Amino acid sequence: WVVEDLLPASGALNLYGASKEGKSWAALQLAIASSSDRPDWLSFPVHTHGPVIYLQVDTPRSTWQLTVDYLAEHGWNSDQVYFIDRELGPYPLNILLPAHLTFLRDQVQQYQPVAVGLDTLREVYSGDENSSDVLQQVIANATFACHPAAVVYLSHSRKDHPEASGSTDLMADNRGSNYVAGRMDAIIKVTRKRLLYQGRTIDKHTLRCTREDNRLWVLDFSEVDRHLKAVLADPSFTSGR
Repeated sequence: WVVEDLLPASGALNLYGASKEGKSWAALQLAIASSSDRPDWLSFPVHTHGPVIYLQVDTPRSTWQLTVDYLAEHGWNSDQVYFIDRELGPYPLNILLPAHLTFLRDQVQQYQPVAVGLDTLREVYSGDENSSDVLQQVIANATFACHPAAVVYLSHSRKDHPEASGSTDLMADNRGSNYVAGRMDAIIKVTRKRLLYQGRTIDKHTLRCTREDNRLWVLDFSEVDRHLKAVLADPSFTSGR
């Protein structure tokens, strides 16, 4: 494992959600946890640490730099995360083109990462996102270019509006061809207050989270705390057990 139950070594993880709900922040925290000595990412143990490549072509460098700086100020050091953006790589990027595929493969061979983040999947190729044939080739090319690193694919919800947050169908709620969901080792859906996840080795569950100052993701223990207080305050329970 890179991240237990979510990201196998040389595996594939899809992390998706509606716009502005923090999926890039979650992915960047995952990248930093994997590239540093942090023992876990939002309670999931990190077993393999090493360099991470983060390909970020969805946001201008100036805006993205603010995110990286904020994380560094709060103890999330990205020194071992190697960023590729619109200015460093071919743009618009199209992983279906041999030259662009070779570019990504060269970066992986140079830095030998344990994982590669593609943010977002829709911005790394040109073609019909609803075509399983197109997405099959995209995933095949990404797997080839990044091997033996694991790959984290960021993408948008199928319905990019507030109602999308309420859906719990992780396999069908992802935008584009269903081939992507079927090809992943695990899937995480990011919403405002929780992560919904399932994978080949773990059933579907919900992890309650919150964003401090609408930025950093942290675990939300409020529900557990309320339950404990209710039990302790109930005189009908006659033992510590």
